[in-house]
Amino acid sequence: MNKSNGAKNGPGKSVVTSNGGPDLKTPALLESNGITTAAEQPLNNEPEKAVKSLDTQSQGQGKLNDKDKLSGATSMVAAGQDYVAAQLNKMREAEPTAREGKDREGVHDMRVASRRLRENLRLLGETAFDRAKTDALRQQLKRLTRTLGEARDTDVFLEHLDTYDAQLPVNERSGLEPFRKELKKRYKRSHKALRKLLDDPKTRKLYDQLDKFASTDKVIADCTDLDSAAVAPSLVRHFAGSAIWRRYEGVLAYDTAIDAETSQETLHQLRMAFKRLRYTIEFFEDALPPTIQALHRQLVEAQDDLGAIHDDYAANLYMAQSVLNTKKPDDALLKYRDSRETDSRKMREDFLQRWKSLSGPKFKKQLATEIANLTSD
Repeated sequence: MNKSNGAKNGPGKSVVTSNGGPDLKTPALLESNGITTAAEQPLNNEPEKAVKSLDTQSQGQGKLNDKDKLSGATSMVAAGQDYVAAQLNKMREAEPTAREGKDREGVHDMRVASRRLRENLRLLGETAFDRAKTDALRQQLKRLTRTLGEARDTDVFLEHLDTYDAQLPVNERSGLEPFRKELKKRYKRSHKALRKLLDDPKTRKLYDQLDKFASTDKVIADCTDLDSAAVAPSLVRHFAGSAIWRRYEGVLAYDTAIDAETSQETLHQLRMAFKRLRYTIEFFEDALPPTIQALHRQLVEAQDDLGAIHDDYAANLYMAQSVLNTKKPDDALLKYRDSRETDSRKMREDFLQRWKSLSGPKFKKQLATEIANLTSD
């Protein structure tokens, strides 16, 4: 399966409802480097229980061998540790290129791996792993993913500007230079901050902690509500269905808020919900039928649409606060801003059609079927 990524509202403060979900009608604070997501709610960590049956169930299983394929019968412990090790390895492989800063794919690859890792540590904390430990690792990863995101977002702005600029007559291109220079300065700042963070001993310590988590950390399961600890959920098939469907319901929660006037912040939050569902499906991919790929592609397309809408909004916000914040901005910059606003309106219309499909009965039935056909051995 392909693992690729990819309206105006006034600024305000992001809020959450009493049940921990997002307030879909209230825009969040908009920063110069983009839009902040709603504050993540702390997970309720139950006190450590006396029963720790998964410790004994997972003993000797270790991580998956290279030749093994994840299935419904795979230990969730082995699947989780293998996933953490794989994403950490991808981060390490991409780091030299990200440090150098000449090849944009370095920052992109490292950012994707860190975001997948951070999101699916949430998943592991909901299954067979100690939630306090996964929460702590997620919190430590937050700074790294944010710094990588700032560098990558500037790259995306520059790529879009270069594409737009290439379509203009030569005599009209000079007006865009102030914005290009501003973006290059911004990239230098963000890349300098990234290198500094990568050199920080705390980052190296984080890598060591992830290594330990992927190989030696014990697993704690709360089995006190079961008749017998021997039947504590421990395999992939015990967790996959509920995890996937719960995240799909997280997407469906937005069905009361999506229309032509939906705020930019709400769309951004919805994008995060799509990403959470997508990454969870990718985690369990090998245990699911091959037909899951068709649904996965739809999620990627929806996420890419919302990402492009967000990029247009964030770019124009940044321009308004920098190169357009003068008495007489250049006409070329104004035309560029207008083109991004036009593109954003068109993508919003396209997404509304896509949303009807993703939230409709056909997609629901297909996803339920894929879950029901998850491998049991």
